[in-house]
Amino acid sequence: MPPTGALARGWARCWRLGLSAEPGPGIGSGDMEDPDELLRTILDWAETDSRVEAVIQTGSRAHRQRVDALSDLDIELIGTAASELADDDSWIQQLGKVMVTLPLANDSRGDRGWPSRLVVFDQGRKVDFTLASWQRIDDMNRDGLDELYDRGYVVHLDKTERLSQLPAPSGASQPKRPPTQTEFTSVESEYWFEATQVAVYLARRDLWVVKCRKNTMHSCLLTMLEWFVQPTGIHTWHIGHHMSEWLPEREFALAQRVFTHFDVDDTVRGLNASMTLFEGVSQQAATSFGLEVRADLPSRVRDHLSRLTGQDLSAVQAQ
Repeated sequence: MPPTGALARGWARCWRLGLSAEPGPGIGSGDMEDPDELLRTILDWAETDSRVEAVIQTGSRAHRQRVDALSDLDIELIGTAASELADDDSWIQQLGKVMVTLPLANDSRGDRGWPSRLVVFDQGRKVDFTLASWQRIDDMNRDGLDELYDRGYVVHLDKTERLSQLPAPSGASQPKRPPTQTEFTSVESEYWFEATQVAVYLARRDLWVVKCRKNTMHSCLLTMLEWFVQPTGIHTWHIGHHMSEWLPEREFALAQRVFTHFDVDDTVRGLNASMTLFEGVSQQAATSFGLEVRADLPSRVRDHLSRLTGQDLSAVQAQ
């Protein structure tokens, strides 16, 4: 069924910006809620709720890249009384039957600063709601679009016509700031610190704790991989999405060996691959950004691991 009303007006604006309206490769949705029908329900509700003065869609369905049948919806509800939506989640039930909701305050350093509600509806379709005041829009009118909006957005509802001044998106990824020496050293140190503790718990055969500590190493590794690629200008997506497309073949071959089974031998194999990968990309990233790297750490941590586990942890090669 073709989109109508506010939904049609939103897609019309999307098309005027030169964004493709075609989704990506077909993947079965597993009978999840129809995204267009769910969006239509959200807009019908927003039209009649005075707390919502504008509805803006961001994310993959807005810039029409990498969309498949499983893609979620990213919706921003803007209004002078939007904070009231964060005080009482009963409005979510008006949109349909809900499986689970994750409320996020987003008031910590590094967050966008606006509360959000991550909602999985009854049949599994996820909608990420951001609840923001007009300050969010005013800031971008003054300072330019943030990275999220600059990649693409669709205005579905604007009761005030205040969004007419919002700049058009470029559709491109904004250049990222290089890491400082402090930031780089923090990630480097945390990675190798956790590796020393993995050695302790491997020696104890306490594999659950090993996996928990390796998760922190994975997070540091991903950050370093993104920094490694950053000088090329290639977009690295979020939490490693589409890694095979933005990470060079050699590094991706090692990345595929990082995750392991719940046993000592396989854990050591994956740990070896992870350390080899981290050592290589951290050295290259440091060189690219003109930063210092702790060149002594990898060999010292490997020696520590070998002593405690009795296994050879010399650097491995990508295959």
